[in-house]
Amino acid sequence: MDLISHKELCEILEYDSTNGGFIWKVNRGSVKCKGKRAGSINDRGYRVIVINKKTYKEHRLIWFYHYKKWPEDQIDHINRSKVDNRIENLRECITSENCQNRNKQSNNTSGYTGVNWSKQCKKWRAEICVNNKSKYLGLFENIDDAISAYNNAKLKYHVFN
Repeated sequence: MDLISHKELCEILEYDSTNGGFIWKVNRGSVKCKGKRAGSINDRGYRVIVINKKTYKEHRLIWFYHYKKWPEDQIDHINRSKVDNRIENLRECITSENCQNRNKQSNNTSGYTGVNWSKQCKKWRAEICVNNKSKYLGLFENIDDAISAYNNAKLKYHVFN
């Protein structure tokens, strides 16, 4: 199934810069949606819009709407909010860059990204992901030293700080 054309997108949806979303410009068949916010939130927390029986992530449509080209890879939400699709909150990236701008893992025990407690060593372990590989930063007696090691490595290795 072909992707929507830029012309068709502009004919049916209007970008609303105040909320970073789309408003329907037309009714859809018997559905009176003209003037209403387009789309809904999917099970992964992203706003999606169905057009011609194809589901699009809203942030990818917004990128296409503004730049008249589909993103080559991924779109990162700078502030990490999956539903904040204002164009100034979006940037094109590759997978490894997108991973640099994510919240701490749900199984994180320290409360800090890249830092966890090593039961075996009874010390704080710091590590960072670089080019899709885990890079060991060291073991530390003090959690603040482990956090500092991670933050220094982030400045050195991650372009999406």
